[in-house]
Amino acid sequence: MGLLNIGSLGFGLLAWGLPLFNLINPKTKASEFYWDAIWSLSSCGIALCFQIIYTNYIVTIEDWIALMDTAQTVAVASATLLIMTILLNFTALIILKKKQVE
Repeated sequence: MGLLNIGSLGFGLLAWGLPLFNLINPKTKASEFYWDAIWSLSSCGIALCFQIIYTNYIVTIEDWIALMDTAQTVAVASATLLIMTILLNFTALIILKKKQVE
């Protein structure tokens, strides 16, 4: 089950990496960015889903100590992942649209 946490981390990094790559890459066009944004938001959703599945696993095996130890951190990390993914994608989209107008 530890693979769920590793998978969640990997998909979370992918969710942030795609918009950051598009911000850094000068050749990216706004019309091409939409697919990357879809992949980024999908990766965020998969990462969050992995955390929900892992939490369900902890409840199923009745490891209440682990649940109490990790619940707050998982909630904060999940909210941060979602908010930052949305902000990065909107920021990249706005900047790419401005580049396209210039």
